[in-house]
Amino acid sequence: HATEFFGVLYDLIDPQRYTLACEWLRGDDVDEMGLSTLKVKQAIASEDAAQKVLANFGRIAADTQPIILCFDQLDNIARNEKGVIDLQALFNVNSSLHNQGLGNFLVIISIITSTWRQQSSYIQAAEQARIDQHIALHAISLNQAEALWAHRLAPLHHNATPKPDSTIVPFSRDDLERKFPGGKTNPRNVLELGRRLFQQAKEDAIAPKTSKGSGKKSSKKNLSSSSFTAHQSGRSKEDMVAAFRLLWRKELADTQERITRIRQLAAPDLLVMLQEVLSALKIDQVRSRLLPSQTYTNQSLSYPARPTDQLPPHSRIGVVWNDDPNMTTFYHVMNACRRVVDLRLCHTLYLIRSGPVGKPNRKSHRLYQEIFDGNPHKRLRVDLLSIHYLATYHQLVNAAYARELMVAGELVNLTELESLIRKARILRNCRLLQDLGIVWGRPRRTPIAEDAADPIRSTKDLEPIRELLLDLVKAHRILGVSTLIKTAADQFPYIPDAQWQDLIKTLSKAKRVKILDPTAKLEAQLICWTDA
Repeated sequence: HATEFFGVLYDLIDPQRYTLACEWLRGDDVDEMGLSTLKVKQAIASEDAAQKVLANFGRIAADTQPIILCFDQLDNIARNEKGVIDLQALFNVNSSLHNQGLGNFLVIISIITSTWRQQSSYIQAAEQARIDQHIALHAISLNQAEALWAHRLAPLHHNATPKPDSTIVPFSRDDLERKFPGGKTNPRNVLELGRRLFQQAKEDAIAPKTSKGSGKKSSKKNLSSSSFTAHQSGRSKEDMVAAFRLLWRKELADTQERITRIRQLAAPDLLVMLQEVLSALKIDQVRSRLLPSQTYTNQSLSYPARPTDQLPPHSRIGVVWNDDPNMTTFYHVMNACRRVVDLRLCHTLYLIRSGPVGKPNRKSHRLYQEIFDGNPHKRLRVDLLSIHYLATYHQLVNAAYARELMVAGELVNLTELESLIRKARILRNCRLLQDLGIVWGRPRRTPIAEDAADPIRSTKDLEPIRELLLDLVKAHRILGVSTLIKTAADQFPYIPDAQWQDLIKTLSKAKRVKILDPTAKLEAQLICWTDA
């Protein structure tokens, strides 16, 4: 109804109702109190209702700006019964917009060319006929590559004294022509070549200081040759892990800005993310859809117990994730859990739920008390940081599927990503995985529902701080001490400058790093990695 729809829109500008209004528009199962607060009769519970809400947005957009729906990184979306990615579902959205005559939407589907060629035959011809334009990304010229370098180097040139003669110093046009003799390439290769040449330029600049005139020659020519590998550029497995940890910290920070509430992501999506993490930790035979309920089965999964779980042979552990505030929904989920226990579909069943479990006089609450008494079935309360860990890894998985994940200049596939996440031992700090008994990490306090505080960033333990310093130096090989401190302080803002300098001196004494010109002013000091 138009009155309800516009009423919810007005609630979006009310800070007290904004979150609730977003949940209703997203199609969450809002409880009776929430519906009453928003003055709507029911949640958006059907495809038809969702399309009508979308249509209302389209009509509003006629007087403002068009609504852009962009679908990207599609190689990891749900698959249909034939085992291929379900692109048809995305094109069904486009058809719905066409059929309703809504002209205020722009639908952009970004997909890898090879994926499109393999999958397009599974999309109905009528749907493909509604594609207004195909846009292929072409290779760029060397002039465009040079302009890309100039854009990236501009901030450095702005601060340089004297000003460089060329906009791409310390690179040259010859570097591009040697590496790309055909005169065409793609932006990723241009940036990677620039990264490696820049790294080499730094190492060559300090060679006299570190090798004392040993006559070490630049390998710049090798870097610009027709091919280069991780071995040629000096990248070891340890370097890759260090670079990955730095990438993880950046992606985690982005996730923390984007996801601010536990219920911001739907339970089925969170379970997909959990399943990806289980796969990375080499837990095989994960089965989705444990609950014997057609409506709520996508809120559950199970996986085989490991020897460390000390359970009988062939035992399975079940997980049900439900945080819907609607108590009627919660009752049906508890009923399905009761059937799981009665049918002995798993030895131990975990309920992940951070919200309330209802009043003691309700059937849902009594069922919950009967099942999840801790022996052996348990309830776990997830914290926001655990959500951030799952969502961050999911983003990396999507990037790996889309062939967009770069670590230390290397294109990383899913298998390599799983290996890196294990070697970096990042997931040991995820409280949810600790509670499930899957990892063992640093002990943490009991989480507060919406607490986004990262215990690693607020810890007084110096080990993760030293790890960050070493990762930064190892990844960059050489950088300014002041730059190192500034970058690390963004992660650990409570550490005073004097303590940063003490930590760096300690690493230097241990011969993990080397400070060049230690008697110079801090701003003039350089620090480099040692292979000792």
